[in-house]
This record gives sequence, C-alpha cells and structure tokens, in this order.
Amino acid sequence: PVDLLAGLPSSKDHQAGRLVIGPDHKIYYTLGDQGHNQLTYLFEPNYAQSLPTQQELKNKDFHAYSGKVLRLNLDGSIPRDNPSFNGVTSHVYTLGHRNPQGLAFAPNGKLLQAEQGPNSDDEINLVVKGGNYGWPNVAGYKDDSGYAYANYSAATNKSQIKDLGQNGIKVAAGVPVTKESEWTGKNFIAPLKTLFTVQDTYNYNDPMCGDMTYICWPTVAPSSAYVYTGGKKAIPGWENTLLVPSLKRGVIFRIKMDQTYSTTYDDAIPMFKSNNRYRDVIANPEGNTLYVLTDPEGNVQKDDGSVTNQLENPGALIKFTYKAK
Repeated sequence: PVDLLAGLPSSKDHQAGRLVIGPDHKIYYTLGDQGHNQLTYLFEPNYAQSLPTQQELKNKDFHAYSGKVLRLNLDGSIPRDNPSFNGVTSHVYTLGHRNPQGLAFAPNGKLLQAEQGPNSDDEINLVVKGGNYGWPNVAGYKDDSGYAYANYSAATNKSQIKDLGQNGIKVAAGVPVTKESEWTGKNFIAPLKTLFTVQDTYNYNDPMCGDMTYICWPTVAPSSAYVYTGGKKAIPGWENTLLVPSLKRGVIFRIKMDQTYSTTYDDAIPMFKSNNRYRDVIANPEGNTLYVLTDPEGNVQKDDGSVTNQLENPGALIKFTYKAK
C-alpha cells in the first residue's frame, strides 16, 4: 500500500472519513472535527474554521485539516485548481464541517454531502469550491434557532465546568457563547435541508429515552449519502432522489431533488423502518433493489419513541426489492 497523505488528525470521535473519486478524477475526502468541544474532548479547540499556513504545509502539520472536505490528486498531491484561502492553496476544498459522513456525486457532477450536527441540525449540503459551512459557529441555517456556539476551550474554571447538553442555549457560567447571527465568516453556504431545526425552547431531555437522551434529539445521525439514478427497473417517482441512512432512527430518508440537484423539493421521507442502525446504502444497476449495511451494535429509537440496543439485523447486509403492483 502507498500512503497518499499521512499525518492527518485522528481521534476517537467525529472522524467522518468518506472518500469518493469525482468525475474530474480527483479524490474527495471528508475529515471531521475530531469531536473537539464536546464529551472527552470538551476543552480541545475546534479547528473547523482554522486554515493551514504555508509554513504548516511545509512542516506537514495538518491539524487545520480537521472539519474539512479535502480534494487530492490521485497521487495525494495538491490540485493546482484547489481554492486559495488567505493566499494558501492546500488540500482544503471546503471548511466549517462537523462530522460529514456522507458524500456522493450526482450525474451532473454536483457533489452532495450529509453531515451530522450537534443536538439539532443535521445537514444536507451542496459542496461548493471554497465554501464555508459555518461549524462550529453555525449549525444548519444562520437563524439563531436552537443552537449557539459555546466555546469550552476558552472557558474559565475548566475543572468546575460540565457540558449541560443543551446545544449552547444553556451553558455553565464561564463558557463564552456567541449566537449564529454574530458570526461574520466569509463565503457561508447554508444547507439545502436540515434534519431537523428546532426552537430555543426545545426540550432535549425526553424522558422516553432515559439516559440515552441523545437518541431522542432532533438529529438523525446521517451515516452516508447515495444518489439514486434508477435503471431498467427504476422505482417510479424516485428520479433525482438522494437516499440518506440514519443511525438513530432505523430508517432511510428519501429526499426528492430538482433535476439540477441544487434544490430539495419536499420533506425527508423516512422509509424501511426497523430496529437497526443503517450505515450505508446502494442500488443495483437495474434500480429495483437496495442493499443496506447495518452496524454490528449501538442504540436506535423504536417506533414507540423508546431506545433499544437489541438490533434486529446487527452487522448485516439487508436487501430491499421493489415489486411493481
């Protein structure tokens, strides 16, 4: 094996790690924010808005690659037509990402992305060269709705502070907080759709989930993205469809898009409900069968709203076949 790019950031959380080769014969690779500013890494600075300097590139210091979509030549080098940020051209193609686990090209070359948000605002994004998707200053839309950026790395009295798990709306004393509207970053690109946006008054402590409150949050934990292009036995009405599996809900969301793959038409429709954590999905060439990978373990929300770790098909490949009436 050959290392195309070594020394990238790594941790035990928010790796992202989705890799696709584009129609331009370039490698596109998502790198998450490493879970900084939450849980185990609560007081670690989040680098999703940081950009590499020329000296850092020379030293192969890639810490600023966290929270980015990277674009590489097939040999791992930096494409000459990559965007320039602050006069520096690197592997960075877009910035401001949290945990982008889904990445898929549409037939017209548009690049779509599914990204895991915090308590709210998972995102469906159109990836645009040089775009800034806002994280950690913005989750979803720049609307001051249900999220504010609590910067724990700049907190005072760190030994006495805990994350209250309220999406930055309620925080412990000593933690700096900024509203989404206060952020002045350049080239912000809003998502095509969020899963899902809520108000500041939303209760993140649903008793149905007990100690597993994160399962009941509005986010669905999108684990990948797949552009359904049909075939000789295509499913009627599924043209221009983006499929997004959910780890938390045990469904695959079907998102209808316009012919240019630049706009979503309707709500995300949940399908194929089961007590499984859906990890990935692909269709057969004929278009009438979906193959879905599941996680071997973990938690999922049941139909009644409660949580279970008793998965129906752990670590399996499930086949769903459409039969015309």
